[in-house]
Formats: sequence, C-alpha cells, structure tokens
Amino acid sequence: MNRLVHHDQTGFIKSRSASDNLRRLYHIINSTNSSSSPCAVLSLDAMKAFDQLEWNYLWAVLQHLGLGSSFINMIKVLYVNPAASVLTGSVCSNPFFIHRGTRQGCPLSPLLFALSLEPLAQAVRRSQTISPIIIRNTQHHISLFADDILLFLEKPSHSIPHVLNLFDHFGSLSGFKINWSKSCLLPLNSKFDPTSLSVSIPLVQNFKYLGINVFPSLQEILSKNYNSILSKISSDLENWSRLPTSLQARISVIKMNVLPRINFFSSMIPLAPPVGYWNKLDACVSRYIWDGKRPRIKLTTLQQSRLHGGLSFPNFRLYAQAFSLRPLSVWFDPDASVSWRAIEESIVYPYKLKHLVFSGVPLRQCKSRFGPIVTHLLSTWRDVERRLQLVTIWHKHSPIFHNNNLLSGNTPFGVPLRQCKSRFGPIVTHLLSTWRDVERRLQLVTIWHKHSPIFHNNNLLSGNTPF
Repeated sequence: MNRLVHHDQTGFIKSRSASDNLRRLYHIINSTNSSSSPCAVLSLDAMKAFDQLEWNYLWAVLQHLGLGSSFINMIKVLYVNPAASVLTGSVCSNPFFIHRGTRQGCPLSPLLFALSLEPLAQAVRRSQTISPIIIRNTQHHISLFADDILLFLEKPSHSIPHVLNLFDHFGSLSGFKINWSKSCLLPLNSKFDPTSLSVSIPLVQNFKYLGINVFPSLQEILSKNYNSILSKISSDLENWSRLPTSLQARISVIKMNVLPRINFFSSMIPLAPPVGYWNKLDACVSRYIWDGKRPRIKLTTLQQSRLHGGLSFPNFRLYAQAFSLRPLSVWFDPDASVSWRAIEESIVYPYKLKHLVFSGVPLRQCKSRFGPIVTHLLSTWRDVERRLQLVTIWHKHSPIFHNNNLLSGNTPFGVPLRQCKSRFGPIVTHLLSTWRDVERRLQLVTIWHKHSPIFHNNNLLSGNTPF
C-alpha cells in the first residue's frame, strides 16, 4: 500500500498517522500568514463515501494498479450478490441486494477505498488549473485521511471552479460525491477577498478536522483546543466527584478517561500548550482524586511506580514530551515518506534533519530560523537531555559542517557543497583505500575463503559465467 498510495493519504495505511496531516497543515498555516498571495484551505464533506463506490470503477482501478487478475477475482468473490436486511426494533425486513459500496466490517474495505481515491488525488496533483500552496519550493495540493479531504489552494477564486468540475467528473465515474453545502472554505490570510468567489461554498473562521478545531492562526489553535478540553475535563470531574468512589477508583478514572483525551491533543498538536496549562490540569485532577480536600500525598509521589511507593499515576507532561519527540523517527530515517518531511527539510537547510538535534543550534535562534513547530521539538529534546543527563555533543550522527559544537572562529565550520569535492577530494583519495588496494599491499589471498560463495562467484565459473 505504501508503494501504491501517495503519502498525501494517511488513512488505514501502515506507518502513517493522522497527526502527519495536521503537522503539515500547521506548517502551511504558519507559512501562509505572511504570504503575499491569497491562500485558503477547502474542507470537503463526502456523502456516504464508503457506500457510494461503484464496483466497476473499483475493478478498473485495481487493474490499472497492476494487482493481477487472480487477486482481483478473489476480491470480486467477496462482492458476488451481497444482500442486507434492515432491523427495526424486532422486525427484520426482507433481504435486498447491494450493488455499490464497500462491505461493512470487512478489513479490506478501507484499503480498497484508499486505492479508489488515489486517481482523484493524482488528478488534483497534476492539474494545471488548480493552484497549490507553495512553501519553500514545496508544493501542497491535497491531504486525505480516508474520505476526510483538505485542498490547499492559492488564489482560491481561480482554483475552486476547476475543483468543482474535477470532483463532479470523478463522481460521475466512481460514485464519490461531495456535499458542497456542508463543505467549507477557511481563508488563511488577509489577502483573500470573499467577494471574488463565484460559487456558494460556506466561508468559515474555523472548522473541525480529525478532532481538532482548526483556525487560521497557530496561537488560536493552541488556546481554543487546549482550553476547550481542559474545561470539559474539569466539568466531568466535578460531576463524577459526587459519586462515592475510592482513591484507587478515581485514579483509574484518570487513567482510562482523562489521560486518553489529553494524549490525543498532545499527539495532534506538536506545540507547547498555553502557559500554566499543566499546572491547571494537575490542580483539577488533584482536587478530584482527593475529593476537594487537602492532598495527603504529593502528586509527584503518586506518579512513582508501585515498586517505589507510588500508584503509577500518569504524568501528563512526560506523555506530551514523548508525542513531541515522535517525529524524530522520521528525521532519522531518510527513507521515511511523510507529507511534512519536505517542508521541514527546506526549513532547516543547510542543516539536515538527522543531524539537527546534534548540531547544537541555540534555541534563541531556532524560532526565527525554523519556526515554532521545529523549535518545539528541539526544545523538548533539550529538556529530555537534561532530565536523563544524556551526552550527545559528540554522537555518530553529529555533523562536521554547520555544527555549533565545532567552531572555527566562533562560527560553525561550513563549506558549500559545490566546494567539498575540490577541497576534500584529494585528501579522501589518498587516505581511503579500496579492498583491492589492501589485498595488493598485504598480499592477501582471498580467492578461496571460508566465506566465499558457491553461487554467483566470479572465481568459480561454469563455462564463462558464474555458477
């Protein structure tokens, strides 16, 4: 699936996450605030997406992707004359046949749906009439999580009519329909003129995407979402505090109900919460578990494991830090394909993502150079380094160039890439030897060695070819 479906689609595909879509969206919001061109995000509402898919179109897509007739026939077997009934109370209707849509409850259904939307995503990316948002020479057209679709539009008054035509044409082939009256357009900067739109798509000041309220400002996204969940949790805990429950039961409530809600926002918003947020949350939780009375045990003690005298009470800050550091797995993996990687590579240039945390860039320089998202990750990494007393100044990933821990006259040692070959080529040539050079110098005989292979060995020929 990773080879067949572009990384713009993150729904139901291994190693992809909904947080990737949001991280990319936050970068776009932060960059377009100062853009000289009008930019907007179009959020699309699909009408019964999984139930409207035409089977003939699905078979054509699978065949075009080269999945083979045998595999496609196995899929078709699952869709031979499916029938369903409607249960109303205790009355069950007569069965009726289904002629479109993916099977409900089938583990293949989300994968087939993701494949069926790939031609649409490709058409949007290849369109010459739909203007994408461009950030540091990276183009951004579309973002998908199953049927939740965002379009990133520059000059939306010009692009939207072409978007409507493209989706109408795609719907006539696939059965995929958009409810335009429930879709919405969010302007991202002040350059957008609402009167220039020739179609009736609702203009909004915010919309909900993958559980997060999205605003045209990162500060609004932070304050609105975190304050909203804090007020809901505070209200819920106040209502539950009237129930006669034990201390252990109340701690279980925090673990099973409050912690997942906090972790969701921590994983979806890669930025530091508002000032004082964690203290307010700790006070709210402490008031609940002690039933409004004076705490008899410090919260830090409760957060210790049972072996160390605590009750394994969750530490919300540590969970948030873990989620903040999760993108490092992408930074350190050059083969990772996620939608926001190209943005962050261009943001941190001339640094490389895999070297950045070991480059010793002062945090006071990070925000102006890298923006709030990358800066928050680096700040979290520095906090973890101090807490765990890690020594990463000299690490196997530490770079030679652009390393603030390796200075030449109070500045990092940096050489343009075009000069590296001319400056260091002769040095590398004389210092590094090939294996053949070592064999000749030391007069090694390695033709017949215990590790010599029998097959594909050019020293063991059958005719003039290896055996």
